[in-house]
Amino acid sequence: MLRRIILIVIVFALTFGTGCFSGIGPEEIVAFVLSDDSGNTLVGYRVQNSQEDHEVHLQKVDPNGAVVWDKSLPVVNERRASIIGMAGGENGSVYVAWEVLGPEGQRRSARVARLAHVDANGQIDFQEEFAERGMQIVASETGCVMVNQAGDKTYHALYFSKDGNNLWSQVIPEGIALKLVAGAKGETLMMWQHPDFPYFVVQKLDANGDTVWGDEGMSEGIRIKYLESATRPEHQIISDGSGGAIVSWAEMIGSGMPSYVWGCRIGADGQTICEEPVRDLQSAVNIYTQVVTDGSGGAIVVWEDLREGMALYAQQVNTEGEAQWQKNGVPVCTDLPVVSPRFEAADSGAGGVLVAWIDGDRNLYAHMLDATGQRQWGDQGVLIAEGVCNQPVKLCGDNQGRFIIGWSTGWDTYQPNDSFVQKIDAEGNLMWGEDGIRLKP
Repeated sequence: MLRRIILIVIVFALTFGTGCFSGIGPEEIVAFVLSDDSGNTLVGYRVQNSQEDHEVHLQKVDPNGAVVWDKSLPVVNERRASIIGMAGGENGSVYVAWEVLGPEGQRRSARVARLAHVDANGQIDFQEEFAERGMQIVASETGCVMVNQAGDKTYHALYFSKDGNNLWSQVIPEGIALKLVAGAKGETLMMWQHPDFPYFVVQKLDANGDTVWGDEGMSEGIRIKYLESATRPEHQIISDGSGGAIVSWAEMIGSGMPSYVWGCRIGADGQTICEEPVRDLQSAVNIYTQVVTDGSGGAIVVWEDLREGMALYAQQVNTEGEAQWQKNGVPVCTDLPVVSPRFEAADSGAGGVLVAWIDGDRNLYAHMLDATGQRQWGDQGVLIAEGVCNQPVKLCGDNQGRFIIGWSTGWDTYQPNDSFVQKIDAEGNLMWGEDGIRLKP
């Protein structure tokens, strides 16, 4: 009898006391974090009550870590849903996009996407619904540009003013894996892969939605060729702050060696500056990179590198496309477990970069490189959390020299249960307690 009681207690603990989703109690998964001009943090997250019953929430946290409000976004009962885009608006407002799916196995037509503008008090100013798949958004002082996928190879870009009026639209043909960012002068910068040929296309839309860039005889935009290989590179794009763009990607040939990492600049008039790769070694890399601004018209590229075991490396590129740190980059962290780390990067606001990553032992770390590529927080960096699940890390700066990191935890690597946000300062100090703030409705 005693053994049976002990066994029941153990089963109860494994079922109810762990972080895995078992249909008992909801799980929270952080989707986006961003900061407004007043230092408040806006967090988009999903609450999964069951496999077929999801909620999506938008939460505002003040600079001291107190929850100001939590807004539940409209989702039909018994539907799956997720936040797919967030962008900061004017006066502490935010644009948010979320997708609502029908029950598992229901036809694709049950999918809808919604866009809303939420003011600083958590009230929805306007809401639009779309039948097309997918959505990305970027914001300006006067409104937001939304791009959704109108077909397998085409995208539809629309501009909404802050009161919900649709002022222009533009069709982006023949593309896959589109990435979207806002420029510094009201322009919108886009980058996608051609579906049939090994090159990227980079395009700029002006404030009226008109295309600006195009090679001679090629009105689609600026073409940038990449290597033909079995694995398509995963590209990134940011604004250079003066009407141009900086793009990055990693590519491999053969068995992954040699491998290259690129950081290229497209000037405001469409001129391409892309002379040499920032990494060129007879060893493998992963195809995922991150690129952030250095605040001076250049960029810092971060990538996963296997030259001496698993590691993350970074390189700064100036406005002329020239590498500024040591050849083939400087290490952010080394001696990582062989499991590929999830990582994100944000500019430091002082010419450097902050990198956050999850290692193979399920620990979440962060490290700061200064403008010269020197590590600021020792050899290992700062430990943010343990027991982290294999979900994307969320990271942003707060325009005051501090950073917000979001992550999910659970007893199993692939089964998150709770999500947290933490603020760290430029010295790597944890500002919202040892564990951070747990997200909950």
